[in-house]
Amino acid sequence: MQSQILKQKDGFTKTEQLAIIVYILAEINADIFASRLLYVICALFMLTTLSLNTNFRSEWNVYAKWSAAWVAVIAMSFLYTVSESYTSMAILIVFLRSLIMYTFLSRLRSTQMIVQLMYLTIFASLVNSVYMLSIVDFAELGEERLGSGTVDEKWNANAIGMELTFNVFFIYYLYQNKMTNGTLRQLYLLGCTFVFVFVILMTGSRKALFLLVLPILLYYMLAAKKSNALQKLTVAATSLLLVYLIIMTIEPVYNVLGVRVENLIESIGGNAEDGSIASRRALRDMGMRWFIERPILGYGMNTFEPMCGHVTGQYWYSHNNFVEILVGTGIVGFITYYTLYLWMFLKSLKRKYKNYVVGISLLLPILFSESGLVSYKTFIIQFVLMFISAFIFIDKSEIQWKRKTISR
Repeated sequence: MQSQILKQKDGFTKTEQLAIIVYILAEINADIFASRLLYVICALFMLTTLSLNTNFRSEWNVYAKWSAAWVAVIAMSFLYTVSESYTSMAILIVFLRSLIMYTFLSRLRSTQMIVQLMYLTIFASLVNSVYMLSIVDFAELGEERLGSGTVDEKWNANAIGMELTFNVFFIYYLYQNKMTNGTLRQLYLLGCTFVFVFVILMTGSRKALFLLVLPILLYYMLAAKKSNALQKLTVAATSLLLVYLIIMTIEPVYNVLGVRVENLIESIGGNAEDGSIASRRALRDMGMRWFIERPILGYGMNTFEPMCGHVTGQYWYSHNNFVEILVGTGIVGFITYYTLYLWMFLKSLKRKYKNYVVGISLLLPILFSESGLVSYKTFIIQFVLMFISAFIFIDKSEIQWKRKTISR
């Protein structure tokens, strides 16, 4: 059955596959995303196409209720926001993506469809990576980070790297669960892995490096039932050492990533102060002072940046999801947003769900990384949260179906 994933009737139609690829490209390709009209057209095309074959069933209500509550909190903040333009943009992005993710969830009917969506995502990311590498000057790779300095100012190095890290995890999941039947498919995924890891390293993103290594190690540690604790620790330690040697001994990688890791280690040890870490700490402290002044409802969603610009003259966002939400929507918004995380984490702790390892392996690294990124409006994070929810819902449905079958 697994070898027929892309051909079974329970899968996406050819038109749906095209719509999904186009939409994902619109999200991850900075040149397309910069054209708001083109982005909206791609999103609406995908929404319309999937909706034609979607049964919006009641079992998806947990995610739907959370999405509705989160959008409502953000929309309510427009009534008291200090920047209507910034808040209205946040409302539009969150509403559209919430609707899209809910549609994905309602369309997904089996683990095989989730796997098919993984394959479509990997393909879209490969197309985007090839496009990006085709317009970059290779002479600059290894000298400057792959991103705004080498491609175009619209391309953010951290965003490029983070998007690809989850695709590498998808590939690892497919291999581990024997969903890569066929030599050509295996070679294709191996080639994708090489391209993705190369691009991730060239972005010089410490967040991407963290999100590349930790989810895979967690999945291995939790899913490798035949290995004992010592074997798992040995493999994990060897893998970390190998990663460290790669970023520290290969000169082009060291120039863009290794030196930044060194600065981070020295900063943690108190031997030096990394400029990036120092500036983000200052932004965090500034945001917490604002939060204390309006702790319940905040200043309006997405207002950290204009408030920072008013105070410092520099329009920076907080680089911290916790601070961003607390400043924008206060405790009310913070509790609302992280209710989904809590629900997914508690569900993932139940070993009766066969894919519980996926939830834990992805959710914990995302949560830890949010002290250094704003995830509520980051496509790939919301996309991965949807994947986790889909695994939980489908595992639950399969358990209920088995119980009904046995009772008969």
